[in-house]
Amino acid sequence: SDAAGQQALAWERAGEALRHLATAQRGAAAAVVAAAAAQEQRAGAAAAEGRHQVSVLLQHWEQRVAEVDAEDAALDAQIAEASAPVAQLREQRASEHAALTERVAVLRRQLADAEEAA
Repeated sequence: SDAAGQQALAWERAGEALRHLATAQRGAAAAVVAAAAAQEQRAGAAAAEGRHQVSVLLQHWEQRVAEVDAEDAALDAQIAEASAPVAQLREQRASEHAALTERVAVLRRQLADAEEAA
């Protein structure tokens, strides 16, 4: 039961780490988009060939952003998958706690009855 609690904690920590990774990747993707937009602005004064190169670069970064979004979706799925056992363990622990609490109540009643009879 203690091992189950430790496993639940480990799953929670893993989920939290995955959430942090997803957040970091989203931030990196936003920075990439901002950098690409800044490059595109600077290229406005450049020659047509320069604008074409920036366009190609922008397409590359937009593709990378799409890849990061797909990675985020996969991480979100992993987080959801990792959270399911945690919820199951919590439910099991709550059930065990309720059963133990009921057993304690029964034993207290038996002790009180025995003390009254004595």
